[in-house]
Amino acid sequence: MAEHAVQGLMGVTMEKIREMVDSDTIIGKPIKVDGITILPISKVTFGFASGGSDFGANSQKDLFGGGGGAGVTIQPVAFLVVQDGAVRTVQLADAGNTVDRAITMMPEMMDKVGSLLKKDKPQNGPEPAEAPKEGCPPFKGPGKPGRRKGRRMAEIRIQKVMADQGLCSRRAAEQIIREGRVKVNGRPASLGDKMDPAHDALMVDGERVPLQKKQEYHYLMLHKPRGYVTTTSDELGRKTVMDLVADYPVRLFPVGRLDRESEGLLLLTNDGGFANLMMHPSHGVSKLYRVTVRPRASEEQVVALSRGVALDDGSVTQPAVINITVDEPGRTVLEMTIKEGKNREIRRMCEAVGLEVIRLRRNAVGAVKLGMLAPGSYRELTKSELSALRAAAQRGKARAENEAARSAARRRGPGSRRER
Repeated sequence: MAEHAVQGLMGVTMEKIREMVDSDTIIGKPIKVDGITILPISKVTFGFASGGSDFGANSQKDLFGGGGGAGVTIQPVAFLVVQDGAVRTVQLADAGNTVDRAITMMPEMMDKVGSLLKKDKPQNGPEPAEAPKEGCPPFKGPGKPGRRKGRRMAEIRIQKVMADQGLCSRRAAEQIIREGRVKVNGRPASLGDKMDPAHDALMVDGERVPLQKKQEYHYLMLHKPRGYVTTTSDELGRKTVMDLVADYPVRLFPVGRLDRESEGLLLLTNDGGFANLMMHPSHGVSKLYRVTVRPRASEEQVVALSRGVALDDGSVTQPAVINITVDEPGRTVLEMTIKEGKNREIRRMCEAVGLEVIRLRRNAVGAVKLGMLAPGSYRELTKSELSALRAAAQRGKARAENEAARSAARRRGPGSRRER
């Protein structure tokens, strides 16, 4: 193919143009329009074709290379536009039209044009910037894989993004990340990594997660019956609490847990920040349980439970508030209020003092009470209930922070205090 008018423009010769394209791509005769050189690009799907025919208004083959032997199919795919010494843009061509209908960028051609411009960049410094002319935007090159164009926001830890999007709680997200099930922009994520929700691509278990910029949060209370596991899915095929809210239009996840044989009040939300606030062990949101045990609980056993007991893993529970509501031969019904959230904590506390739990129901979380809500039913929290829960958690958080500050001061000792 002969050299054309683009030779000498930033060193962009037809030889270098040909470096951008595959062996099955041909470049047709250039078109001159108002100082712009347009090179039609077409693909040859079989055989051999030779370009260089003159442009004909009604001849698409002439425009995109023309010629060819038997069985050759020439398919127009793009326009390469050169203006003022720069390759400005590449546009897909509409099969039955010309330049004015070529509107969509062609990424693989952009990559090759970008490489060409990089090779032609002067070594002694960049050339002065040139204002783009109307109708021919400057070539910007392809973005990084998995990233969108636009101003980047502050990066956020991946587990917080997952929780904020209502995928799961922050703790569950941390576990999913540890298991290697999360990728950002195609790369495996590690615990502690950050991402920009407005630009980065998040994948969980191989599926792209659409990230919503403005999330509408929902908060439910559910009366969990016995026989349901508190999880979003179960590998054993057991019934989960999500089956009870399957008709709710928004994807939710449980806040905390109740074991399979326990019943009562369970919160669900898609607000990861709220879930973390409620479940953080140092925030101490109270939970009230009605616990039926056997045999009959002795005074010594009740006192031990109220003071705190050593569990099977060696940890010691915090003090609990206990009231006896039913005390009869063979069984005792207790109302127990705790502020921790250890796994199966009430059952393990009772086992530690020799009592067996035969029924366990959570009646309240903070100021939110189960009331007359029927088993298997749910309702949305009121604004006052939600405010009360947040306030209780914030008070607990403030207490924990003050205690941590006092402990740090005691460790430093009086000699380290600043003189006033």
